Amino acid sequence: MQFDLVKQREIAASGQLGMTFHNGMKFGSIRYNIPQLSHDFTKMRNDIIHEGVLSGTNFPNKSKSDCAAITASALNWLDEYVLKVLGIHQNVTNFPRWKSRDIEMFLPALTV
Repeated sequence: MQFDLVKQREIAASGQLGMTFHNGMKFGSIRYNIPQLSHDFTKMRNDIIHEGVLSGTNFPNKSKSDCAAITASALNWLDEYVLKVLGIHQNVTNFPRWKSRDIEMFLPALTV
């Protein structure tokens, strides 16, 4: 849900109706000068949305560790995006809140 809000915000900012999910994240990265999400996140997200699994047709044969790393990266990206939208120019890239090991080992449920 949170990432779809980013996409909708980027559609509003650019005026480009019909923007894909991946392009919404890409435009957000460019607009706020933050590192882009890997395309693997979009693949994993599409598998969750369309197949109900983390590693399906688009993101095949991935381990729990692979999925946790992509999830941590995406959540850290979201933190950075929100801070930039709010005008807080703090670099969180070097001090991530989300770590893949924590997600893999200790977080029982997560909504992306």
